[in-house]
Amino acid sequence: MTELDASVMSAVPSRKRGRPPRNARVGLSDEPLPTCPQYALGIDIGVEGFHICSARGDAAPPQWPVWFVSYRDTPRWRDALAQMLGDNTVCVAEPTGWNYLSPVARVITLQSPARLHLIEHSKTGAVRATLNITQKTDANDARALASVAWDLHGRPRVAGAWLFDWKEHEALLELRFLVNAHYKASADRVRFNNRLKHLGHSIDPCLTFGTAWLACMELGAFTPDEILGIDLRAIPGGAGVNARRGAIRRLQQALTPGTAVSASLEAALREMYTNYIHTEQRLEALERAIIEKVQGSPWRHLFARWMTVPLASPVGCAALIVASKGKADQITFKVFKACVGAFPQVKESGNVRKSRTAKRGYRPAMKAVHMWAQALVRDGAPDTVVKTYFAGGEKHGGRKFTAAKARLVRMLHGVAKSPDGYYGALARVDTVDRELG
Repeated sequence: MTELDASVMSAVPSRKRGRPPRNARVGLSDEPLPTCPQYALGIDIGVEGFHICSARGDAAPPQWPVWFVSYRDTPRWRDALAQMLGDNTVCVAEPTGWNYLSPVARVITLQSPARLHLIEHSKTGAVRATLNITQKTDANDARALASVAWDLHGRPRVAGAWLFDWKEHEALLELRFLVNAHYKASADRVRFNNRLKHLGHSIDPCLTFGTAWLACMELGAFTPDEILGIDLRAIPGGAGVNARRGAIRRLQQALTPGTAVSASLEAALREMYTNYIHTEQRLEALERAIIEKVQGSPWRHLFARWMTVPLASPVGCAALIVASKGKADQITFKVFKACVGAFPQVKESGNVRKSRTAKRGYRPAMKAVHMWAQALVRDGAPDTVVKTYFAGGEKHGGRKFTAAKARLVRMLHGVAKSPDGYYGALARVDTVDRELG
């Protein structure tokens, strides 16, 4: 090779691996969109539109045509998509955000006889690697999804893929709205309770000790003079009445008679307590609605299995169902761990190329796992795998709390796959040990 040839070769840019430059739409076909039903379609859904690839038997997957359908620029994009769908059409997409997936899924499942399958994001990357496609682009993702759709014609199922059901999707969306409302109402209750404590501290710090002041407000006594005027014998009887009377008596002994409270401060107290009670009532109503919704859903088996775990919460189990999209017994542990926020993921979608841990999971599920793990590692909690693994924490030679949460997530994934739930799985292990012993 001469020096001139070497200089020319050095001037030719080499093909780089990874993502292409930003805003570069590469690999799109110049052909018009097909107007007849296709055999297998791969759809990579984005914010402004979606990339759609049609599998062809006479070409290799890297040469399959890909089109970009824009919601803004493509006229009557729903009709254009419906023309590509037939009785024998199989479509595959990734389970992207609820709001992004719904427009496309509605056309495929409700306006055509085609089938729509969803596949895990990690599986798409694995398929792309088997097709010897090095660059991660939306067009190449569509080709990988089309390859999965082609395979679904020849076999009943592909690992990591499941059939999309619109009715189940809407039912899960309704459950998600209920869980989100409960999550927000729970935060409102904490906020109202904190504001009551702040106002109470401005009157007398003794009001913020324990829950005696809430019991007094339930009886209509807000200010120190009103609390001192409570007749303990007039408190109605019932469960825990003696403990309540004792707490109010100790509060009365700590208060100072004649403490000045302005009319505006008293009005603020009564308004804040009213908001607190309304939030409590809303939480109770939402919890009943969540339980009723789950028990009449296709995921009631997951709910029943998770409720066998000690100190389980109905709302927390429902949040896990929403986070895993009702597929906790089908997805891998790595995917389940990411769904509940115990495994950080890198945000890399569309034109966004920043590597940062932005996708942290479904927040109500994250809160449920955190509170569940806290309850399981306490001293008075029953003996479980999580408590044994935590072993008192780092101060006592045990493990970190984050590690205990990860162990809880692993245990929940195993219980989701166990038909007998938590105690049933333990009983099977004990039976095997006795037989071997």
